[in-house]
Amino acid sequence: MRLLRDGVAMIGTLALSVGYFASQRAALDGQAPAYAAAVDVPSVRMAATVLFLVLVILAVVRNKNEEQGA
Repeated sequence: MRLLRDGVAMIGTLALSVGYFASQRAALDGQAPAYAAAVDVPSVRMAATVLFLVLVILAVVRNKNEEQGA
């Protein structure tokens, strides 16, 4: 379970990093409105929602092998 949590967190971090740098590049190139329109599509919103829900579920689910901390 820990490996799954770490993997999903890494995917989320990578997606945020790539999106941030792409938006900065678009802003510096003067293409910010075009970039914003390109990423404001239902498929990107759905992917972000699914990733968020998976992270919340993995945060709530307890791992049986982890010790109960104080």
